Amino acid sequence: MLYIASSCSSKKIISDAVSELVKLGFRHIELTGGTEFYENIEEDLLSLKSRHRFSFLVHNYFPPQPEAFVINLASTNSDIRNKTLNLIKQAVNLSEKTGNKLYSIHPG
Repeated sequence: MLYIASSCSSKKIISDAVSELVKLGFRHIELTGGTEFYENIEEDLLSLKSRHRFSFLVHNYFPPQPEAFVINLASTNSDIRNKTLNLIKQAVNLSEKTGNKLYSIHPG
């Protein structure tokens, strides 16, 4: 199964990017970096998924964070490492809520 990355859209709000890709006929979307943080991302994605019946995978720097940083599991900077681990926990939780058993990340 082929997935198109959400970063293939120039939209900065993930719900807009996903809507654009679905409108273009894509039904398998990889959610990745390149969009802006906002409070209701998860609710918007779950609503879109239900309405349009597409599947998605969560990848690397997603969901976007209130304060941007470079995700790095191998960082010796404890602040970056903690932000990275927090992001990964959020991504895994979102994956679980949507029935996905996969979350991919680039190694440090």
